[in-house]
Amino acid sequence: MLRYLRYLVIAVFGLALLLVAVANRGPVVVRALPESMSALAGGDWAVQMPVFVLIFLGIAVGVLVGFLWEWLRNRSTGQGVDQGQGGLAPGTGTGGDEGFRRDPAAGRGAGASGSPQGRLRWARSGSRSAG
Repeated sequence: MLRYLRYLVIAVFGLALLLVAVANRGPVVVRALPESMSALAGGDWAVQMPVFVLIFLGIAVGVLVGFLWEWLRNRSTGQGVDQGQGGLAPGTGTGGDEGFRRDPAAGRGAGASGSPQGRLRWARSGSRSAG
């Protein structure tokens, strides 16, 4: 059932994109600089394209910038996990009362004197110890 709902949502989204493209077929000139400054820069950098291409390019660039931003933001938090230098211990279940808890014994190596880079443990809050 959910698969058919997904296909329906994709079809409606595709139809909406097609309608936007058909409604915005007129050409526009996209300039890198205003006409008065283009003479100072040594050329008229302008491209003529349909409006829908400009809209779709704007959406695509926005999505790519968002992905890059999130990748750069999350890169530092998951760096040591791949090499076995920390990260999360195996979970103890999927209940709603789980959370992250700092394991005091896990970070007794170099630079672990209360530093925020210490390891986190996944544990049930209050029901068991984190180790």
